[in-house]
Amino acid sequence: MRLSVLKLLVLPAVVLVLAHWGFGLSGLPLQVVVAMAALPAGSNVLIFAQRYATLEAEANATIFFSTLAFVVTAAFWLAVLKVIG
Repeated sequence: MRLSVLKLLVLPAVVLVLAHWGFGLSGLPLQVVVAMAALPAGSNVLIFAQRYATLEAEANATIFFSTLAFVVTAAFWLAVLKVIG
């Protein structure tokens, strides 16, 4: 759960701050980078976990929970991006 929260909330927030206030992005470019950062954990996590035979259960759980939670967090990030412009 902790990894899912980091991936879905903390990472997009850091990207938003750096992209908007650090690099001066706005509009569509800002929306694209934040939306990409807000995506759930992908299958690459599991592929690496299986390849190196470590933390496979954690990788599976992160993919599962982050995909389910993405339904809510995607709407949240879209609303945040609409406010920022």
